[in-house]
Amino acid sequence: MNLQLLFHIILLSWPIITSAQASTKPNCQSSCGNVNIPFPFGIGPDCYIDHWFAIDCNSAVPILSSVNLEVLELSLNGTMRVNHPVFSSCKDTLASINVNLAESPFVFSEARNRFTGVGCNNFAFMSSTVSVIGGCLSVCGENSTTIGENSCYGIECCQTSIPSSLQIFNASIRGINDEADDQQVCKYAFLVEQQWFETNLKSPQDVQKYKHVPVVVEWGIQDFSFNLYARNKSTSYNSTSSCEISSNATSTTPFQNIQCKCSNGFEGNPYLLEGYIDECNTPVCGTMDCQNLEGSFVCYTPRSCNWGRRLGMFVFTYWGMVAVHLNEEKKRDQAQREVLSKEWWSTFTTTVDIF
Repeated sequence: MNLQLLFHIILLSWPIITSAQASTKPNCQSSCGNVNIPFPFGIGPDCYIDHWFAIDCNSAVPILSSVNLEVLELSLNGTMRVNHPVFSSCKDTLASINVNLAESPFVFSEARNRFTGVGCNNFAFMSSTVSVIGGCLSVCGENSTTIGENSCYGIECCQTSIPSSLQIFNASIRGINDEADDQQVCKYAFLVEQQWFETNLKSPQDVQKYKHVPVVVEWGIQDFSFNLYARNKSTSYNSTSSCEISSNATSTTPFQNIQCKCSNGFEGNPYLLEGYIDECNTPVCGTMDCQNLEGSFVCYTPRSCNWGRRLGMFVFTYWGMVAVHLNEEKKRDQAQREVLSKEWWSTFTTTVDIF
């Protein structure tokens, strides 16, 4: 039997229990409503890494206070879903609303969002402070028709991708002509998470039911905030977390963003840079015994003998198997040598007989 397999059998014969890693700093609120709030975000003083990540939790609705957006979901993979306003011309012939993430460590996700226009003869466009940066045109006519549910290919609905590392834009709506009937029909322009748009709207016109729609925002920690935080922590966190500079560089952000992930063999929040943790210092195993390992721990059922004897038995058994395995390998090698020797001698004597 393979030595490694035998060793695994011994380990698996001891009951194993895993623990969930904390996602927030100690004594900090871990959720707001149905939304989990992991560090570097936080609710209340000393619970977030800097002011950009402060969450206000009023009436169980989490608000990212630095940019005044409702948070729908926070992920440690560097993304968050927020509620983003839908821009409409229902009250005015022109509509323009500004959303500003400039100077923040946040950017609108180029991969997961689409800028969308809905309505007849609608020119929906995005602009910066100096020029138009994107847009699309949707038309209607007596002979025009849509194909399939939630089709958005220029008939009553249009979509376009957004620039990379986008942080600030104005969304505007313009009618293509000045006909009175055309101006009275509501038109819409909005940024939206594409997966949500395709899944939740049977028809693009269903957007009129919403004042806000989900949008994906990518985030990282600004380098000076990260360095200040990390400097106050044990350098041993380098063995549990891997951090690198994010690729989201923008003209409105004159600094670099940092994103982290757990090193191999570790789970939990990579931004809680606490280094090696002895889980056995807390009652994680209840009445069972606990053995701390790097990156994890094991719980096992106590036996009638004490821990020292159990450990001694384990070590004795393990090294006993090693000795047996090595002895078997030695015997196998010796037998092979004897076979080879006999074959060689037989060949040699046969050759002598020939001569």
